[in-house]
Amino acid sequence: MNIKYLISIKLLISICVFLVAVNGQAATPLGGGCTLHTDCENWGAGGVGCCGYTCQTLGKDYLGIKWCPDDCVGDPAKGHGTCQKIDIGGNCNNNAECKNPGWCCSGKCKTRQQDYNGDWLCPEVCVGWPLKPPGTCKN
Repeated sequence: MNIKYLISIKLLISICVFLVAVNGQAATPLGGGCTLHTDCENWGAGGVGCCGYTCQTLGKDYLGIKWCPDDCVGDPAKGHGTCQKIDIGGNCNNNAECKNPGWCCSGKCKTRQQDYNGDWLCPEVCVGWPLKPPGTCKN
């Protein structure tokens, strides 16, 4: 297949996706799957973008520019992924949004717990001892 033909098709698809989004039909909610920023509900000025194939809230870097959470530099001395993060107990859509040691569990940033096997899991699925039900870890 001709490379010009492939580029033309990709450009045409991008334009169609953009036009659908502009007309208010892009409705993938936070946490939903995406391939382009325009796939996400409230993309652009709304502070949402497609990051790692998931619609995520964009963080502001030290200059006030919005970035995907894993790319955002909150402090030049600290590197990528250091922008505003959500505290333990706050609502989240993925692990990248939570402050360490937080983990996004059932839509909330929570501290992971260690199970009897040494694995670190969300509290509601963590098994404290063999044959015990989920949610029985103590740490």
